[in-house]
Amino acid sequence: MGMQMRRVVSLLLLVLALVLAGCTMDKVVMDGAVENNISGKVVSEDGSPISGAYVYAYRSAAKGQMGPSDYISNPTEENGSFSFNVALDEYKVIARKRADGSNVGVLNTGDYTSQAVTVDIKENRDKKIKIEMTKIVEPMFFKKTGAEVTDTGIKGSILDASGKPVAGAFAIAYKAVGMKTLPDFASLPTRADGSFTLYLPEGGRYYIGARVNTKRPPVEGELYGTYDKNADHSIEVSGKSFVENIKISLKPFAGNAQSDFKGFK
Repeated sequence: MGMQMRRVVSLLLLVLALVLAGCTMDKVVMDGAVENNISGKVVSEDGSPISGAYVYAYRSAAKGQMGPSDYISNPTEENGSFSFNVALDEYKVIARKRADGSNVGVLNTGDYTSQAVTVDIKENRDKKIKIEMTKIVEPMFFKKTGAEVTDTGIKGSILDASGKPVAGAFAIAYKAVGMKTLPDFASLPTRADGSFTLYLPEGGRYYIGARVNTKRPPVEGELYGTYDKNADHSIEVSGKSFVENIKISLKPFAGNAQSDFKGFK
């Protein structure tokens, strides 16, 4: 009887030890997850929360952020909040909201997207960020996937002739001189302050302009402009870096689009 009691006690102690070990392991995992957490809010340009958006985290080493992300959040809450756990690394964090509620696929008119936010988690700690989303007012019409986020490009602002910022305009880039065809690359629509980021696939010389519409030749009176610090409207961009503080001024178009502009559909 004494032997049986000792066996029961030993078995109970073993079970208790395993339970405690399991609790300890869970605590370590949970603590690590909490400390490696990206959280925050997704809002519109006027600061209103956006629900139903997905937040994607891409390792910065990846070339472009249009494919599968390394991490993805659940849809944002009614107050725009989100939270998800990541491993130690540096990330490009982007929010997108599609009208059909999906978390994959091409973005279309009426969908929302954001600029990339760099989040550097080199130690175990939380990161809280705010992501501002812009509504796509027209499809991204260009030859290549110019909305793809890369580590190379041009940042600046688009202004009207009086120096006021133009919201909803596009910075556009061509690989060849001329600028009379469908652009090779285009930014997302400018924000309320006229700011833009034009992502490019690699370093090189690009010919830069700006428009409020990229899918057709410019029409008379449409705001249209080119980068005019160089006579050929070009900017030399080094790989893995951004040329910053570029200003492009728009004025009503007065040229002959029917004869000068080709390749639009």
